[in-house]
Amino acid sequence: MPEEQREVLANRPAWATAAFAIAVWGGFLGCLMLIFRKSLAYILLVASLLGVLVQMIYNLFIAGSTITYGPGQIIMALMIPLIGIGLVLFAKKGKKVGWLK
Repeated sequence: MPEEQREVLANRPAWATAAFAIAVWGGFLGCLMLIFRKSLAYILLVASLLGVLVQMIYNLFIAGSTITYGPGQIIMALMIPLIGIGLVLFAKKGKKVGWLK
């Protein structure tokens, strides 16, 4: 890993790391709850989406990691929240229709 990228990771504040953890584990558990058809999936996926948004705000605007990582970072920064929004909407519809209990 280049020195610039190591420096970005080493200087990441704890709240940004916590947002990453919430995004990852909330998404994982939320998708697991979708498989088990539990309504808890909606809450977990909303928490995951909020974690994603906080993390992306840090990466794009505070850390300026687009300079370090390049334009691919911007594409990922758009795709990940869109997938999260899709999962939240799917879980919301699942609750409304009765797929999730």
